[in-house]
Amino acid sequence: MLNFKQYAMNKNLQMFLLLVMLSVGSLYAQERSVTGKVTGQDGAGIPGVNVTLKGTSSGTITDADGAFTLALSGSDPELIFSFVGYVTETVKVGAQTALTVSLSEDISTLQEVVVSGLATN
Repeated sequence: MLNFKQYAMNKNLQMFLLLVMLSVGSLYAQERSVTGKVTGQDGAGIPGVNVTLKGTSSGTITDADGAFTLALSGSDPELIFSFVGYVTETVKVGAQTALTVSLSEDISTLQEVVVSGLATN
């Protein structure tokens, strides 16, 4: 039968081992993030571009200057950049923490342009 002192030491040892296991597990589960800018062929930032982590539902959109920040997970993350009127790009991130992605216009999807005007007197 354990006396109180042995019981307390045993309980402290269990708590210590639990904390060690949780901290080691969190080291492996740490996420990193990537920042970047999405530009057009003219070099200007494109606002509203969808930036998605491939194979997940995790994503973001670019701000007014075309900048974005996204948390990454997985061992070999790929980002998908898509926007109406532009060719969708897939980029492997690797060890990079900052990206600059240039999207090219998708002229093959443009079939017709309608211009409307309103004149008032």
